[in-house]
Amino acid sequence: MVISAEMLVKRFYASGMLLLCGALLVFQLFVPPTLGVADNNDFPKLMGQFCLGQEHHPLFDYVSFRFHTDPKYCWDSHLLSSAALPVEAAVWLSRAILPAGDFDLRILGAIYAALFLLFFRFLQVSTRELSPATRVLLPALVLLFFDTATYVPTFSTFYSDTASFISLLFCGVFICRLVLRNAVSTGEYLVAAVCVILLVTSKAQHAVLGLLMAPAFLPAFGRARFPAVGVRIVAISAIAIASVAMFVSVPRWYCRTNYFNALFYQSLPRSRTPAADLADLGIKPGMIRYVGQHAFLPDSPMQDSRQADDFGQTVSAMKLVRYYGSHLAVMMQVLDHALDEGGLQRVRMEIGNREYRLGNYEISAGPGPASQSQFMDFWSIFKALLFGNRGWLYGLYAPGLSMAAWAIARKTRPDLRARAYLLAGIMTSMVVTAVAVVMFDGVDTGRHLFLLNALLDLSFCTLAGFAVGRLTRMEIFQEKPERTEISHIFLAARQQE
Repeated sequence: MVISAEMLVKRFYASGMLLLCGALLVFQLFVPPTLGVADNNDFPKLMGQFCLGQEHHPLFDYVSFRFHTDPKYCWDSHLLSSAALPVEAAVWLSRAILPAGDFDLRILGAIYAALFLLFFRFLQVSTRELSPATRVLLPALVLLFFDTATYVPTFSTFYSDTASFISLLFCGVFICRLVLRNAVSTGEYLVAAVCVILLVTSKAQHAVLGLLMAPAFLPAFGRARFPAVGVRIVAISAIAIASVAMFVSVPRWYCRTNYFNALFYQSLPRSRTPAADLADLGIKPGMIRYVGQHAFLPDSPMQDSRQADDFGQTVSAMKLVRYYGSHLAVMMQVLDHALDEGGLQRVRMEIGNREYRLGNYEISAGPGPASQSQFMDFWSIFKALLFGNRGWLYGLYAPGLSMAAWAIARKTRPDLRARAYLLAGIMTSMVVTAVAVVMFDGVDTGRHLFLLNALLDLSFCTLAGFAVGRLTRMEIFQEKPERTEISHIFLAARQQE
């Protein structure tokens, strides 16, 4: 078999980018000073299931990688999460290579790094049908956006958002393939459904995001090779059941803590009539003394089981929705504050008069408390300069990307327009939902917008690929004589002219 010079260049570029991706992961996670993300006291929700802990566990300022197994660290938060699966694998590997009872969080980081590398390779394979410019651009953008200190240090943590992030990346590629390819095998279809289910079950707050991807599994768009109706019904039902299961399984203590923070810490301090608002919500007048406080203070009523139960029976998600609906000015101020923090890209949490940042280094590494690495963080630094503490501008950026998606869809050929509209609709609904979710947890809103930032970055990469495919007007490299539907999408504007 004769390999052309063009094919050699393509293979060299793909191999080089894959090696670079792996090297950047290794440098950040395993070359001293190794990076992680400090605990904001969420780690026990996951590591408690495996009885992992430390005698002196640092919070906020510093990272710690060494943990130990002991019954005294056992705690069941009753929070279901697919994030427990990679932790289970990391615990098993620790038992195989470390002294009994020891656990190194960097082993979990290695598992997530391997998954990211697998995603990157899958992305490279998926771009083989696209134009040369797109084939070069997409992997480069993914490295520039995601293989950086904004995202990679989260691999060596117990945050369940990391599992959500990795699942989202896989889902992004799979959903595009399901909608745009000429032929979709049953095997690929089912793997895509599993990825969506893993996203749905990673965290209750993200369950709706996965459910919003379900429409991509339904229409065949006239394709001869597409899973049968029965397979589609089973896949969509499984995604819906997983979403419902996540909602109904959320423990009451978790909900009432979030509702208390959203109401007392974020909303009521911005209301002109907090006492009247409490009365409308059916909350006892004496609770007004807690306005401006969060649930984690020692004297908070959420620290008392009886008062917490009373609050949980009084306030629900629907009550908060109705409250926001009848207090639009308060809602907009809360949203603006959340977007102020989300626009900073890196986690910042304002609790009372103190501003917390989650550090990336161990205390022995040298940088001061709450120091954050800027490795390869050019894109996030640029966005932070542009959007940081400008919630209104960040609030325009998200719908701007959605409008671009709808504009690209409108420019496609009529016979392909429905597919492009489907992808634009999924993207738009996910962005809106990711923003809305943060309204129901008022303390660390910056961290809870982590997945929104990832979703926007993933959307930007995808839209850039579509735009380059259109603007370059170049024929694609083809492995087969038949042009695929993905190719048509990229060349639709040219053909329409």
